[in-house]
Amino acid sequence: MKIVGGVINVLTALAYVVVVFVLVIAAPLALGYNPVVVLSGSMEPTYKVGSVIYYKQVAFDDIQVGDVITYKSRDDVGNAVTHRVHAINEAERTLTLKGDANPSPDPSAIPYGMVQGEVMLYELPYVGYMVQYLRNYYFIAALFVVFVAKLLYDRLSGGKADAEEESQ
Repeated sequence: MKIVGGVINVLTALAYVVVVFVLVIAAPLALGYNPVVVLSGSMEPTYKVGSVIYYKQVAFDDIQVGDVITYKSRDDVGNAVTHRVHAINEAERTLTLKGDANPSPDPSAIPYGMVQGEVMLYELPYVGYMVQYLRNYYFIAALFVVFVAKLLYDRLSGGKADAEEESQ
């Protein structure tokens, strides 16, 4: 029974580390910054694949050429794309964007309504790989099972441990 308790304690400690990790990643949300994981190399070397970057809403008038923005793509999934502003059409309120690693600007301008925000000058390199893994429902279920197992083990072994202490 002590081996099972030891394993459960180690797994619980690891689960707490994961929870703290998630809280650290999510902390900028309190300041209005949203995290996004860099999935492609179009912005390298500025932002490496697997990095977590943060963006915050920005007014159209505050966007300048050279700013890095995140926008919702036109694909079916609506993935977030992060590119640098290459040109601004104020009359149409559209932005022409370009990835730092791309040789030419994106083929079509995006309307301001697709802009999610301007990227802040802060990134967490390689942390995005862990974030992507943590989004897995099986992993979340495993964390839940570990915490439930810890509660059950403490309840079941707690009564036996108290009885042993009283008999001594």
